[in-house]
Amino acid sequence: MKSFLKNNKLTIISFLILILWGVITLLSCIRDTTDPLILYFHMFADKNLYYLEILAPLFVIVPGIYQFHKELNTGFIKNCLTRIKYKKYLISHYFNALKKIWILPLFYVLMILFCCIYLKSFNFGSGAEYYGYYTGSPDLKYASCIFSFMITYFINLILQSILYLNVGLIYCKKYSNFLISLILSYLTFIILDIFLEVFIGNLLFARILNIHNITDSLNLFNFWTYHNVISLPFSIIYSLFLCILSLAMIMLIYKSEEGVIIEIEK
Repeated sequence: MKSFLKNNKLTIISFLILILWGVITLLSCIRDTTDPLILYFHMFADKNLYYLEILAPLFVIVPGIYQFHKELNTGFIKNCLTRIKYKKYLISHYFNALKKIWILPLFYVLMILFCCIYLKSFNFGSGAEYYGYYTGSPDLKYASCIFSFMITYFINLILQSILYLNVGLIYCKKYSNFLISLILSYLTFIILDIFLEVFIGNLLFARILNIHNITDSLNLFNFWTYHNVISLPFSIIYSLFLCILSLAMIMLIYKSEEGVIIEIEK
């Protein structure tokens, strides 16, 4: 047990901070609905959980990449490579990092459960007439497929967590200072969101190709609220595409064992 707590200290801390933040926010809400889903989204729209949309990557990147970054930049990787093949080593650490993708999805599940307990209601969709009108509520088109929407939300939190980790792993090789790697990972995510939403969604699709209603769908922070998203399948395909693209970048960056060793010895 002690070994588990020690090896997962950052993961546990990240998750506990999220739960504490969520519970405090929930207790500040007024019971003016019987729909747990409306209450959940209300916390992201009008309460301080709004900031989680922006800070979410940090809760996954920090516990996800810390150990790999440490082994890489202390030179410990060289000792490991005397006992295990480079490719196997990378795959092992990548899957260890992926073990952290449960943080945000589990937070979502627990907060939905807490909303049900707080309202003493499991009547999902009971406030459907307010969807799209009530502040922070899902769009009206999801009223007829509540559980499909909730499952899609869960899946996309997993895929977004994978994206967060992939972006974080990209910088582990180049920068020996963990804080610098973390800051650059976070800034990259912010810049990526601006590029996708403003330049691809707004400039290319909306203004040049005259295809509207796609800008919000490309917003990486919109995965917490789903405002004006084209469709649920589109959101999953979009998340999956970003995961595959970022994974391809990792494979390219860490392709050469010699290149990695030379980089960390600088």
